[in-house]
Amino acid sequence: MRRALVALLGSALVLALGACGFRLQGQLEVPPLFARTYIEAPVDQPLLKRQLAEALEISGVAVQDEAAGATAVVRIREARSEQRVLSASAQGRPREYEVVYRVRFEVFAGKSRLLPLTDLELRRDLPLVRRLGLPTRLYWRAKRNK
Repeated sequence: MRRALVALLGSALVLALGACGFRLQGQLEVPPLFARTYIEAPVDQPLLKRQLAEALEISGVAVQDEAAGATAVVRIREARSEQRVLSASAQGRPREYEVVYRVRFEVFAGKSRLLPLTDLELRRDLPLVRRLGLPTRLYWRAKRNK
């Protein structure tokens, strides 16, 4: 009886989530041109290169070690982060930061440019996490290195 109740509740939950538009994020459908992709990134951005390679591999792309055998090349020109104070306490101590991460890249297939130089920007507002004893700067660094 208990198993039947759990199964019924589970089914109802799945149906309710499906009805409201919820879906699990699946693999990205990648065009065949990206079947073998090489990632060219600045030397100081190994983490970005590794995370992009992992995301592409999950979607079925074979990430190449050299540009010679690649069908597409993702060339990351620049990646940087910056932060600024959004709000401060009455004593002038920062309470909240805005952290901005910018990436500039372009995509090639052979000698043809598929995507011109493009800028992407990710912005996050982060409260200062004093009660945990973790300053925002360290929090952001830990978050970025995951």
